Amino acid sequence: MNIRCQMAVAGCFILATTWASAQSRVPQIGYVFPAGAQQRTTIQAAVGGQFLNRPTGVYVSGKGVRATIVEYCRPYRDLNQFQKRLLLEQLWDLQETRLKRSHFQISDIRAFQKTLRKRGPWKMLDRDIDTDGYSVPGHPLLMDLESADLRQLRHIQSFFFFPSAKLQDNRQLAEHVVIEITVSRNAPRSTRELRLVNAQGLSNPLRFQIDSLPEVRETEPNDAPQRVPKEFPPAIAKALTQEVHTLPFLVNGQVMPGDIDNLRFRATKGQKLRAQVYARALIPYLADAVPGWFQCVIAIHDEAGQELAYADDEGIDPDPILHYTIPSNGVYTLVLRDALYRGRHDFVYRVAVTEASHPKLPRPPPPSDLGARETGTLQPPAEREPNNRNADAMRLRIPHVVHGTIAHPGDRDIFRLQGLKGRNVVAETYARRLGSPLDSLLRLSDADGDVIAWNDDFVLKEKHLHVDLTGLTTHHADAYLTATFPEDGTYYLELSDTQGHGSDAHSYHLRVSEPQPDFALRVTPSAICAPRGGNVPVMVHALRQDGLDGPITLRLFGDPPGTKLSSGTIPRGETRARLTLSMPAKATEEPVAIRLQGTAMHARTAVRRTALPADNVMQAFLWRHLVPAQEQLLYTTKGWNPIPSLIPVHNGPTELEPGRSVPVVLRAERPFKKKQGDTYTLKLDNPPAGVTLVPGATRLQPREWSFKLNYTPDAKGVAVLPPQNLIVAVIREYTPRRREGAPIPKRVKQRVGYLRAIPIESAP
Repeated sequence: MNIRCQMAVAGCFILATTWASAQSRVPQIGYVFPAGAQQRTTIQAAVGGQFLNRPTGVYVSGKGVRATIVEYCRPYRDLNQFQKRLLLEQLWDLQETRLKRSHFQISDIRAFQKTLRKRGPWKMLDRDIDTDGYSVPGHPLLMDLESADLRQLRHIQSFFFFPSAKLQDNRQLAEHVVIEITVSRNAPRSTRELRLVNAQGLSNPLRFQIDSLPEVRETEPNDAPQRVPKEFPPAIAKALTQEVHTLPFLVNGQVMPGDIDNLRFRATKGQKLRAQVYARALIPYLADAVPGWFQCVIAIHDEAGQELAYADDEGIDPDPILHYTIPSNGVYTLVLRDALYRGRHDFVYRVAVTEASHPKLPRPPPPSDLGARETGTLQPPAEREPNNRNADAMRLRIPHVVHGTIAHPGDRDIFRLQGLKGRNVVAETYARRLGSPLDSLLRLSDADGDVIAWNDDFVLKEKHLHVDLTGLTTHHADAYLTATFPEDGTYYLELSDTQGHGSDAHSYHLRVSEPQPDFALRVTPSAICAPRGGNVPVMVHALRQDGLDGPITLRLFGDPPGTKLSSGTIPRGETRARLTLSMPAKATEEPVAIRLQGTAMHARTAVRRTALPADNVMQAFLWRHLVPAQEQLLYTTKGWNPIPSLIPVHNGPTELEPGRSVPVVLRAERPFKKKQGDTYTLKLDNPPAGVTLVPGATRLQPREWSFKLNYTPDAKGVAVLPPQNLIVAVIREYTPRRREGAPIPKRVKQRVGYLRAIPIESAP
């Protein structure tokens, strides 16, 4: 890992009370605009999100990128009349300066200004308004006014004085941090991850692209190709007209509610144009938007406004690519919008407009474990046609991997297998996860045509959480079946498209084998943050395959000295485990890359897999996905954990028994001190069903903490509790400092940290 960063120096240590709610107020970023930059350039970008105050650094993965903090902007509210007057005066002066620098005739400038004074907000300049004591609040659009051209100044006027009534407040996107990003000439073309850091910790990652194309930003208003008032002098009206771009170029844009972006470009007859949109590729899921992502559509219009070409996706990818051969020399318009005319600040896109021969931006590779490993290094034989009937079925020996295509609608590929009574067989397709539009269906039949097993969609899901391999699949169209041969004999495996579709693009890899027990791991969150000496919960998910059922032992690598993993085992048969990481005693100056490795035994052979970092992201109100990240980063803040390091008195898991209270005793490595008037309590964090704290049995002494647990079986009377970890949060209750003249404040409860994970299980 190579992370370039620029850190502002924090002036003091964070007090325990400051970090009291840090776990719930770790910075969360929802978008970055623009979401990329050209090699050999320096740009300013706005990062929108929540809990972004006091930012201290920016982290971008990979080589050749350096980023710094410019300014933090509080949530924006509508300007009052005094602030509007101040902003108008500033825009008026800047506009006049730009006009004079462009060497327009003085008569045209005065005529233009006279026309403006009669229009909209500019009338306010003729009113006597005392603005002493007022200032214009910080906003990303106002950060670099000195370099704004006439169209950009007009865009600022439109934003602040003609706000969209359809744009609803969203506190998750209300705060902004303006950053400056410098990309070196040698920075590889790629998709990176960008994160912010502040006193509370390290944010979630956002994707940020580095490309070689000349980049521009769309400027509003551009809902129509031309929107310049006729009363403006012709020379100035021309300067305010939308710029006409020349291929190749890349546009960064944002779509607001009902917004339609028109981007003009010049092209010549015979040019084979490719316009590739990056929208979902930048932000996979928008938590409170249906269908859960920005569905961008794109079209090309001629100068008369006639639509010439249109695209709303690229195969199974919702990000469209539009291909079009230019019919004649002229100016054309690229039109982009949301398919449902939705929009807000995180509807961010990048569209690369090039000739078809221009190399595409490399996409991030799929997760390099289960699935991708099975097919990425193989050169399997191709299926042979015709094979639509049992009589023509291609013979496969077990184990076998074959490459095939459902070449036309109604096509099906049939394979002949020899089965032995009692032997298990697994058949699995790799198609949708590798970019194929195939919606595979598998059927295993005997020689008489009786179906033994079949499968359409194979979904790995825990309630509302999808734990599939890529984290980006919403249609789990790759089929997977397992069966036991009832008798010795010939069997037929049929593969087809569920919807009856087919084409040269409907390709697949088919694995047919005996069970090959294996697993993959995902660990969330991808950014692990806590103060020095603190504990932070993490969740490790096990994606088990082909019957691997044994325990998986976890081990931490790349950790800074003092980092410890508690109770690192996913028990037999379980698909996840909640653990805690104990942070080092020394703060990290920048994020540190760590990795978890899991080991499971199968047939006396150790199977080892590295856990991929991921973030638990909501798709739309309900469904959640484990979206892979490029790096697992650990960041230790400079505040000291107020909770002492506590060690269980007894080794091994705490055994719970229905109907009996079980004590848990912990010894403190250093004395626990609290301020006068403060009280501390414990609270179970997402405990297993039926496990509770015994009221009144918690004792928090300077050198020893103790509490009691109850276990009540569920309504079915099942008394067995699978081995797992108990996460215990520490709650501080205190009275805030009273301000002079203010009433006595009410007492406040805040979570100040966690204990190390406590292993529990049912008593035998």
